[in-house]
Amino acid sequence: HIESPRLGIVARQLLASPLELVCAAAIIYFALPAENNPGFLVVLGVFLASFSLALLSHAPGGLGVLEVTFLAAMPELPASDVLAALIVFRGFYLLLPFALSLLVVLGFEWTQWKDRRDAANNPPLP
Repeated sequence: HIESPRLGIVARQLLASPLELVCAAAIIYFALPAENNPGFLVVLGVFLASFSLALLSHAPGGLGVLEVTFLAAMPELPASDVLAALIVFRGFYLLLPFALSLLVVLGFEWTQWKDRRDAANNPPLP
């Protein structure tokens, strides 16, 4: 027997994904230079299109697909500005979470190793 999730959980899940995509597009929007900036809705639209193409392409991390789509959709912006914004995006969206999770895993493993070492050095008394 499988129970359906409660309405509150469903509502939170339906809000989480679009919010995450809007925040990801905001990284690119704020990383673009202020002059000739096409506006947030344009950046959001291009991001959603490039995100969809990246999913369809099965390219790891959408590498290359995201960049080509942005360059093709924003020819009025200098390519160097667009690519710089996408590098900032990849840093905040991929590398920063990876680095933080790596620190958490290393901290967890270190405490596990320390606990095993302490247990080996201090056997329980009979």
